[in-house]
Amino acid sequence: MSPARREVDIESFIASQRPVQRPISDSMTPAARKKGQAVLDKWAARENELQKWLAKATSWQCFIDYEGKPIFETDWQSFRVRRSQSDVDPLLFTADFKYAQPGHYRVAARVTDVFGNDGIATVNVEVR
Repeated sequence: MSPARREVDIESFIASQRPVQRPISDSMTPAARKKGQAVLDKWAARENELQKWLAKATSWQCFIDYEGKPIFETDWQSFRVRRSQSDVDPLLFTADFKYAQPGHYRVAARVTDVFGNDGIATVNVEVR
């Protein structure tokens, strides 16, 4: 049986990035209001950046990216290599791996999106 496939709900993703804070009110000190407004302004800029990315995205896979030194010990990696603005190597979303011995293994997949957010999922597998 194959695992369930899920598409990323982009609106939920944006909502998950929104900072949690108390509404700004007259009962707050001027310093607290200023700090609260700074958080809202920072979020507005971030949300604008996210919306620009969304406008260019054709699928959730457009949000996966990685640049820099590897941060996860792997036997397989895929990441974009930008040769120029219009010339980008595609990401690979499948991998093959042959275990030397039968047994139970734990497989992990780690994904880093273009905003620096990352996630990891693991699954137990049995190799016969």
